[in-house]
Amino acid sequence: MKTKVLTLFSLLCLSVPVFLFIIWISIFDKADTQVERVEIYNSYLPNFMGNTTISTLLSILFSAAAAVLAVFSLKTSNRVLSAVNILLLIVTGLVFILNVWSML
Repeated sequence: MKTKVLTLFSLLCLSVPVFLFIIWISIFDKADTQVERVEIYNSYLPNFMGNTTISTLLSILFSAAAAVLAVFSLKTSNRVLSAVNILLLIVTGLVFILNVWSML
């Protein structure tokens, strides 16, 4: 039971950065310049996340939390949940790398 809960929380933590990337990809063709894209992106976010740096840092934080939860769940999970947790770790790693890359 504990393993399922950790896997679910890991998936929920991963959904935040994935959702932010989906927003970014969906608005990419809606504007011609980078400044316009950033303004549109910021308009989708709440006021406390109105800065792209803050949203990237929150995305990194949620990615790290998802990875930690998946690792803890991986240690005690059965075969099916192990596969899910490994997939979560792979996706989390990719999202984490993309977030760090976007801050460069």
